[in-house]
Amino acid sequence: MSSVYRQDVDGLRALAILPVVLFHFFPTYVPGGFVGVDVFFVISGFLISKIIFEGLSTNNFQFSIFYLNRVRRIFPALLLVLVSSLVLGWFLLLPDELSLLGKHVFSGAFFVLNFALLQEAGYFDVSTELKPLMHLWSLAVEEQFYILYPLIIWLGFRLRRFRLLAMLCLSLLSLLACFLLVRDDPVSAFFLPHLRFWELLSGALLAYAQVFGFAGQKWQEGWKALAGNGMSAVGLGLIVLSFFIIDKQSVFPGWLTLLPVVGAVLVIAAGSTALPNRILLAHPLPVFVGLISYPLYLWHWPIITFARIAESGMPSREVRVALVVLSVVLAWLTFKLLETPLRKASLRARFLLVVMMIVCGGAGAVVWHADGFPARYEAEELRIAEAFSHPYPEVTVVPCATVIGEQFPSSFQCSLSSAAEPRLALIGDSHAGQYLHAFFDNFDTVPVMAVAEPTCLPFSSMQDKGDCQKQVDGLLHYLQSSSVDTIYLAGYWSYLMSGSFVQQGDRWRIAGPLTAESRSVFLKNGRHFLRSLSEAGKNVVLLRDIPDLDFDIRSCFVLRGRSSFASVRPDCSIEFDAYQERMKPFDAVMTELLLEFSEVRIYDPLPAFCHMGRCMAASDGYPYYFNGDHLNFHGAKRALIKLFESEVSR
Repeated sequence: MSSVYRQDVDGLRALAILPVVLFHFFPTYVPGGFVGVDVFFVISGFLISKIIFEGLSTNNFQFSIFYLNRVRRIFPALLLVLVSSLVLGWFLLLPDELSLLGKHVFSGAFFVLNFALLQEAGYFDVSTELKPLMHLWSLAVEEQFYILYPLIIWLGFRLRRFRLLAMLCLSLLSLLACFLLVRDDPVSAFFLPHLRFWELLSGALLAYAQVFGFAGQKWQEGWKALAGNGMSAVGLGLIVLSFFIIDKQSVFPGWLTLLPVVGAVLVIAAGSTALPNRILLAHPLPVFVGLISYPLYLWHWPIITFARIAESGMPSREVRVALVVLSVVLAWLTFKLLETPLRKASLRARFLLVVMMIVCGGAGAVVWHADGFPARYEAEELRIAEAFSHPYPEVTVVPCATVIGEQFPSSFQCSLSSAAEPRLALIGDSHAGQYLHAFFDNFDTVPVMAVAEPTCLPFSSMQDKGDCQKQVDGLLHYLQSSSVDTIYLAGYWSYLMSGSFVQQGDRWRIAGPLTAESRSVFLKNGRHFLRSLSEAGKNVVLLRDIPDLDFDIRSCFVLRGRSSFASVRPDCSIEFDAYQERMKPFDAVMTELLLEFSEVRIYDPLPAFCHMGRCMAASDGYPYYFNGDHLNFHGAKRALIKLFESEVSR
């Protein structure tokens, strides 16, 4: 039994890739275009499983040939894109950006990028739009699936009675695990391979049914052709619907993922002679797009990402149209000049591709561990670049556990300035963490403890999620009976109140609006935190927040020799009145809270940055910030200079 080429499946590939490209280049046009990847998973599971089943059913399947065929299919275009990205990154990226790219080249070459991205995900993570190889996570998931899957199927064929049962059980377990985890940890649900395997297995089950006589050609007989037409129409409708009712705010991959997955299964199951498949998907244009869909997927994302980095923001509409055309041209050239000639590559050539991929991954690792080769830059450029890539000086810290032991919640990020019982404590989220080095530097003779935890500390509207409240209570219990006498509280207060971001750009973000519930929860948790410290006789100083920017701070400087790509921002500041207006509802909540605790001292760093109607993000050619809402060491010292002067005089 041999697989019959189906043009309509290539047409379905076109339906998957085009929304992905549109979503990345024109995000508002197709808000759920990213689910095209889920359609790809189903197609891949169907086609590859069909090859495996047909080989096993005729005793003609060999593991070595299977994996070498995967090498022939995947490696050529991937190698070209990885090497091209590394070369372009060498000339365009700053040291920290190139180092991260090197890490991703390494992870992409060895198909573990999904794990690398999961590890990076978090409060300080670089925007996904600025990671040129971010899209390779899906390729990693797919290849991880094919590492174990053929062996499982082979074992299933040895035990004929259980092969279908094994596939069904794996599919259901993966599906249930995904749906159960996605609400509490959507990032893990997105990247972990076993939580995505059910999508590939959906295509695999269809292939099983077709190879062993439960689907496929039977739909072409008599009245069943009508059912095939209906299945195709419904499937196409579900896929298209998913592109518009799913967006970045959706709980994904949740139950909505069933729309593109079930849709793809129905379209493929309908068969090549189903009317919509024959008329729409098998048309020469979508078939052509489907044939170049793999290299198009590989090329389009680095192209738009490098353009965003070069221009410090999303390029103009005209430039993006040109970049889409460039992506298609490169995809066609890759298909025509690289992939097609290598379809009949010898075993020796395939082994050579493996060696080349290992070398490419090794080159990425070298770039990664060389910190992006900062020597590429002139001294002045490097000085500014390091304000972003290494915003704080090296400092020796003592882990809290070595001094405090088990008295302290272990999940919090906790550091001591010396191996002595702390007298001062700096507590909050990353907006407290940005002051750590300045505190340790200023209070060099006083033991200081710094405790940071995003979204949780010092108190927030998100405190009821996970084990945050339990950890906060543990911290308060320690502080109440500890040697600490003065506690400084800092936070991204607007975000800690709202629990969301309403706007996000490249390296900047702005907190979302308050709701009645978030306001109430924040006040409740704030009262509990402050009352606990006050009753314990602790001195509390609350630091108001710094202005958060609505632009990429890096756009204020001539970097990466990119003056020909984008003009340098002439005014590296924001309007003071507009910022104050935006902060009004948050300031009102904080004022209401602090009116109940007159003993709490308040320090406002705003005057250090805002004067004459503007809030400055840089001065004398040097930045205060390293991203939209975090100060570097230079900015942190400026923010706290009046606080430190007042503390010395006390």
